[in-house]
Amino acid sequence: MYVPLDRAAIVFPGQGAQAPAMAAPWHDTSAWHVVETAESVLERRLDQLLLDPDLRPTSTTETQLCVLVTSLLAWEYLQQSLRGTGGPLAVAGHSLGQFAALVAAGTLTTADAIRLVAIRGSLTEATCRRHPGGMVAVLGVETQLVETVCRRSGSWIANDNAPGQLVIAGTEQALGATEQALAKLGVGKTIRLDVAGPFHTPLMAPAAREFTHHLRSVPFTAPNRPVVRNSDGQVAGAETDWTAELTTHLTAPVRWRDTQRRLVELGATSLVELGHGTTLTSIARRTVSDVRLISISDPHTADRLHDPIPETAQTSA
Repeated sequence: MYVPLDRAAIVFPGQGAQAPAMAAPWHDTSAWHVVETAESVLERRLDQLLLDPDLRPTSTTETQLCVLVTSLLAWEYLQQSLRGTGGPLAVAGHSLGQFAALVAAGTLTTADAIRLVAIRGSLTEATCRRHPGGMVAVLGVETQLVETVCRRSGSWIANDNAPGQLVIAGTEQALGATEQALAKLGVGKTIRLDVAGPFHTPLMAPAAREFTHHLRSVPFTAPNRPVVRNSDGQVAGAETDWTAELTTHLTAPVRWRDTQRRLVELGATSLVELGHGTTLTSIARRTVSDVRLISISDPHTADRLHDPIPETAQTSA
């Protein structure tokens, strides 16, 4: 499964990738020191939460930490296996995954990313208690129609993932009104998501205001490889104000469709999902299906990236 990483974009999943024992494949690897770093930063144990198949996170904060740490474990392992052979063409992350992308680009340290995500999770959790709501996947409906229905019902598009694959968010009342309106039109399908609140909407403004104070205390450095922002699908430059970007990110929609297309425009011939699951490669099949799609959730798959068999002789992973 040889994949030339200088022509690959690495993408990191968001909160929806969470699953019990998601970090277990990385437990006996040298990358596990990432967990030790996280436990030191947070002054708490994480290993059981990351390894126990019968234990699920009970809060937004725990869920986000598990997803981030698992992505960073995968990135650290891949970094070690590269052995000086170079890195990916570009990186990006879906929602929460943007923090892992910033670590991969050298813009954030692992410790700072973990600290910020813990704070972010706590702040959004508190906001969700004050402004309860949820998220709903809308499948098979044109974006313009969904935008119109959302505007009338008081909800918002939170994720524009792919053609015919959107996520809306808002209060329970607004989401119910949106679902009813779409049902009356007889279009598409809606699926309630198992999340704690209306993420990536203006309802997260209280969390954003608090978060910006914490972001100002963290040093951000210029990326060592292109990072595509998921707020607008543009490449972040040295001048990017990450305090402003990550603050706005809490209340603005994730433009993942644009992000994927930008990665391909940069020259990516492979899209490598790094962390847990296949959420992003599944989405990519609707948007950039002409590139090779690979998901890496364990060391064995990561090692196969360096298999010397020519790419043209392989089947799609």
